[in-house]
Amino acid sequence: MPIKSRFFSFIPVLLLPIAILPSLQAQSVEDELHYTAAHLLVFGTMPDGLPEALPEDGLISAIQHCQTVLQNASPDEKNNVRERAWIDTTGTASDPNSSIDALSYHEYVFELTNRLEKSPSAYEQVIRRAYPYVIFRDVYDEEIDYWKQFPTMGYATLVGCIEDWARRNQPGLMVTGGNPTISVNCEFLTTLQLAPALADEVRAFLNLPMPDPQLPNNVIAKGAESVISSGGIHFLLTGTPDLRKLR
Repeated sequence: MPIKSRFFSFIPVLLLPIAILPSLQAQSVEDELHYTAAHLLVFGTMPDGLPEALPEDGLISAIQHCQTVLQNASPDEKNNVRERAWIDTTGTASDPNSSIDALSYHEYVFELTNRLEKSPSAYEQVIRRAYPYVIFRDVYDEEIDYWKQFPTMGYATLVGCIEDWARRNQPGLMVTGGNPTISVNCEFLTTLQLAPALADEVRAFLNLPMPDPQLPNNVIAKGAESVISSGGIHFLLTGTPDLRKLR
């Protein structure tokens, strides 16, 4: 074989790893985001690290992986998940006399929020806990009425909204009004910014309504469909460890 032909015969072999490298890197980044979102949904926290082998078949596969890990976890870790969800939703420690058929963080959050929807008086107490935490004063009666205009949301989501309102309205802090808004940079929340496509995957999994593309209501949380995301960023939220330190 002439040398020229032999040289060109090597080119496809030499270029193959270079050609597939970008796609492998893109897949790896996507798998990492799926896993991180899944961990936040199942455990209520960001992962400390990544598993040696990332689940590769999208968000549902990553969630199933995390659920299996939690299913095999110690009773203490399972209880920690329950406590995270309880505090993030109600602003209190869990009730030992209340039984919920749930395993993952998101399952607890949804069940607890559903209970608040059915009990306006219990939801009012959640609102009353959120104001002193953020702005060190009691909620006004007008503010109770204000929040009841919107879908029932958990304690962490309320705290995020109050923080954003307070920051934008200092120093006058009169009566809360306007559109409830949360920043992805809220100091009281753990947030995970998501690309629109992945954000919709998460919403579909959680059976949350899809946002209007003309509106910046891109906060992904139970009851947050009327909440504006500052800057229009799609993000998933939970409480921070500090938020979960009950006073």
